[in-house]
Amino acid sequence: MTTALLLAAPLAAAQTTQADAAAAARDSAIAADVTTVMAERQIPGAQVAIVMPDGAIWERSFGLRDLASSLPMTSDTLIQVGSVTKIFTASLIADLVAERSIKWSDSLVARLPGVSIRPDLADITLDELATHTARLPPNPPNRVDVDGVMQPYSVAALYASLSNPDVRRVEPGRSYSNWGYALLGHVVEKAAGQRFEDVLRERIFEPLGMSHSKIDLSPADERRLAVHYWPEDEPRIPRPRWVFGEVAGFGGITSTAGDLAKFLRYQIEPESRGEVLDAAGMQSLRAVRTLGSSWQAGGGRGWLVIRDPDGTITLEHSGEVDGHSSYIGFSPDTDVGVAVAANLGGSSAREIALAALGAHRGAGAPAATDEQRGRDVAGQKAPVG
Repeated sequence: MTTALLLAAPLAAAQTTQADAAAAARDSAIAADVTTVMAERQIPGAQVAIVMPDGAIWERSFGLRDLASSLPMTSDTLIQVGSVTKIFTASLIADLVAERSIKWSDSLVARLPGVSIRPDLADITLDELATHTARLPPNPPNRVDVDGVMQPYSVAALYASLSNPDVRRVEPGRSYSNWGYALLGHVVEKAAGQRFEDVLRERIFEPLGMSHSKIDLSPADERRLAVHYWPEDEPRIPRPRWVFGEVAGFGGITSTAGDLAKFLRYQIEPESRGEVLDAAGMQSLRAVRTLGSSWQAGGGRGWLVIRDPDGTITLEHSGEVDGHSSYIGFSPDTDVGVAVAANLGGSSAREIALAALGAHRGAGAPAATDEQRGRDVAGQKAPVG
């Protein structure tokens, strides 16, 4: 063995030891900050997955999926991700645009021929729906919730909503609308000639290896679903889950943080992750098309665009179905992303995500402004901008 090799071996071993120590310290810091937030907010369980710049995914589960039976949250526990579904819907629209099946400038009346649509709604475009600038109310006028839990919504009801004489348009600007993404999800079905879930499966879930992601749940899936807990309940008590029915493009996906991280990894670098969705189409979702009162928060097609005080850009979306919450976000400046799924509603998942990212960066989680805390959820919205 040469002298150079003899000298190199201890150096390589030392570098490996240092890297392992740094990784262990990072893991401990993330776990400590996540468990602190969970204790403060009384969040029963959560999954956290961080996408590293090299594409590796760090994944951990914390707490319990079921408080009564002390069942642990695991990597394959299912969570209803709510409005994070909207990024999937926008991605499918962008892919269909790239195929020239549809155009962002297409109107509702063009995409839904034969459907009775009020004249003032007929010219709404797909781009306006995707950017929440269609001046639609947050929810369809005929959506039914029972005891705070959404009931299945049908295509027939969606069509009926478009001719409802009682709908009042909101003021111009960005106004978050589940109704708009319900319509976009149906446009995907019409353009692709398949059920929304089948399009998701063929174009996103299967190519990206998202084996836990779905909309319709089997009895076995139901047994893997984490118990739902509402933030206003103290002590925490089990609550019923949401059921989306035929119309699900605004919030119907059930998944795991690990699966969401696979989708996030593709969104970070679509041009280098193989042929799944159109790379240019995914990039087009990021462009800021609406701004808040200051350049701290803006909106793209689906994505919220947050600018931190140091100028770092984060693209993100949160979701909630009362008893579950979720978050996905990444910085195109660092190629680091985070996905969180939790079995408590409200802003639980986003707060965990900020804590995990803060620990990953080696600092405390950045304080979010009131504007940045505008929550995208399947059931309600405090608008950002």
